[in-house]
Amino acid sequence: MFYPNPVKGTGVLHYNTSDPGMISYTIFSASGQAILRRSIPVQKGKNMLDLDTSTLAAGYYVLSVIDGGKTGTSIPFVKQ
Repeated sequence: MFYPNPVKGTGVLHYNTSDPGMISYTIFSASGQAILRRSIPVQKGKNMLDLDTSTLAAGYYVLSVIDGGKTGTSIPFVKQ
């Protein structure tokens, strides 16, 4: 889950993982271009991660989260 949606500055990603380590996320534009890539450390279980979207222009995006080399989640969102 990623909220608020639409987002103005910082959004929060709720992410569950079975193992501690790193997750990577990529934000894609509506045309499919990778705009932003980051890696974040996570703990086993529930994680609440702040994602700064302040550098993104207003528009439609997709947040893709990769955990352990697998794509775990794709979340569409709107940046205001």
